[in-house]
Amino acid sequence: MTILKLALLGIFFLASFRVGALDNDLSYGSIAERDAVMVKQLKDYAKQLSEQLPMMVDAETQAFGVIALDKVMSFSFRFINAVYNEVDVATLKKTSLENLNAIACQDSKVKIWMDFGMSYNYIYYDKNNRIIARIPFTQYHC
Repeated sequence: MTILKLALLGIFFLASFRVGALDNDLSYGSIAERDAVMVKQLKDYAKQLSEQLPMMVDAETQAFGVIALDKVMSFSFRFINAVYNEVDVATLKKTSLENLNAIACQDSKVKIWMDFGMSYNYIYYDKNNRIIARIPFTQYHC
């Protein structure tokens, strides 16, 4: 697993997220109202992204799922030529978090959503659909 490959995964989805149909004006009358709007927009955005999947991110990595539950966006990836024991999970997690931090935490349009409680899950599977790693990313990581 190369750092470049992980950077591509993070850049692909966060760049898509930044230009998506999300409303950055979250100044509503109440927190509950703001959160309800966020949840709806995240679900709508996940649906839009899902319509483009599955897709190959690179020669070895397939993005195959995205779902929004409450204020959590979960992205699923499959390494099509790797099995669980061939992946250095510690390096995968470390590199993913570093790349997500560099992208999400530095972008004001994404960060404002994270400041209001939005988070990400990146879930990686091997070619046999065995989970390799589940990597949560929250505002805490910024």
